[in-house]
Amino acid sequence: MNRFRYTVQGARNKVLSAVKRLSAETIEVSEACGRVCAENILVNENIPSREISLRDGYAVNSKDLASECALKSLEIAGAITAGDIPGAALEPGACVRITTGAPVPDGADSVIPYEDVSIRQNKIFVEKEIGKGQFVMKSGDIARSGDIVAKTGTMMTPMTISAIVDTGRAYVKVVRRPRVGILVTGNEVVEPDVKRKDQQVYCSNRYLLGALARNYGGEEIFLGICPDSEKETLSVLEAVHGCDCVVISGGTGKGEHDCVKGAWKKAGVDILFDGVSMHPGRSTACGIRGGVLYFSLPGNPLASGVAFVQFVSVALLNMAGRNVSSPPCTRAILAENLRLKGNGIERFFWGRTTCGKGELKVVPAGTEKKGFLQKIAGANCVIASSSKEGVLKKGETVTVQPVCLGLDLSYLTFFYS
Repeated sequence: MNRFRYTVQGARNKVLSAVKRLSAETIEVSEACGRVCAENILVNENIPSREISLRDGYAVNSKDLASECALKSLEIAGAITAGDIPGAALEPGACVRITTGAPVPDGADSVIPYEDVSIRQNKIFVEKEIGKGQFVMKSGDIARSGDIVAKTGTMMTPMTISAIVDTGRAYVKVVRRPRVGILVTGNEVVEPDVKRKDQQVYCSNRYLLGALARNYGGEEIFLGICPDSEKETLSVLEAVHGCDCVVISGGTGKGEHDCVKGAWKKAGVDILFDGVSMHPGRSTACGIRGGVLYFSLPGNPLASGVAFVQFVSVALLNMAGRNVSSPPCTRAILAENLRLKGNGIERFFWGRTTCGKGELKVVPAGTEKKGFLQKIAGANCVIASSSKEGVLKKGETVTVQPVCLGLDLSYLTFFYS
C-alpha cells in the first residue's frame, strides 16, 4: 500500500466519517459566545409587552392636535419614565412628560419630542403638525411571542447572546467543548522550567498544540511527556482520562524510536489513515478507538502545527456542533515571492496576514533558516497551496487559513453559514 495515498481532503474525509457531535450541557448565557446552540430558544412574550416611547418628550393624543382642531396647547398632567407602571389614562386636552423607553399611557397614541414644543404656564404649545403613532413603538415590534432567536445548530455571536437575554433566559443548552488529550513523546523532551542538558529540547509542541486546541474550541488535558517507549506510550493510551480526542506529538516516522503506531495496534486503535500527500506533515496519522479519535503528528513544531490545522481542527469544530469540511479559510495577496518544490504534493507554509487599504496581505514566515525563530513567532495563519511546483509570485492571491482569531469562535460565522 502506498503510505501517502491520501490527499489532504481525502484524509479529512476519513476524519469526518468518524467524528461524532458531542452531547449538550447547560451553561450561563454569558459564556455561550462562539458555542453551538443545542436547543431552539423562543421569545415567550411580545417585546415590548406594550407601546413605549422612542423619544424624550410628551405623550399626547394626536386627535387633540389635529389640523382642524383649534386647540394647539396641552396641559402637562404628570411625568412617566422607563420602568414606571402607567397610572390613569390620559385625559383629553392633557399630555405627560415621557422618557425614551417609558410605557405610553392609555389615551395617548403619539410622542412629541421636547425640541418641537414650547412651554408656558405648565402647558406645551405645539407648532408642528404630528401624525398618529409618531415616535411610538408598538407591542411586538422587536419580537413576537413564539419567534425563534437562536435555532439548534446556531453558532452564537455577541448579538445572539444579547437577543437570548432579551427573552429572559439566563442559561442555555450548548454542545459541550471537546476534551483534547495532548501527549508529547521523545527521550530528549523536557519542560521549559528544567535546566536543559546537551541535546535536550523544550516541549514547545505541548504548548503549541494546547493553544491550537483552545483556539478551535477544545479543552486541553495534558497527558504528559512520554519517552520513546512503546510500553509507556501504551500505558498512557489505556487511560485517556475521558478525552474525546487524543493528539500525540512525535513518534510518527519509521525510525526505531517511533513507537506510536505499535502502541496503537496493541491498544486496539483502528487506523483511518497513515501518511498524507502533503508537506510538511506527511507522517500524520489518524485512528479511532471506542469513539475517541487519535492523531499522531510529527515532532517538528512547524509540521505538527500545520497537521493540527488541517485535520484536528476539523474534528474539534464538528465535535462541537459546527458542520465544516475544512479549516476556516479566506484569500490574501502574497507580499513576496514564495518558491514551491516540485515534489508533486500539496504544500503549506506559516505566514503573517495583515489588513490594510481594504485588502488582506500575507507574508510567508520562517521559509529561510536565518532568523527563523523570530519570524515564525509572528505567524497567524497557514498558507495553503495546491500548486505542485514553481513560484507563487508577489501580488498573486492565495488561500490562507487564519489561526488565533478569537477564542470565543464567533468569528467563524465569517467563514461558515
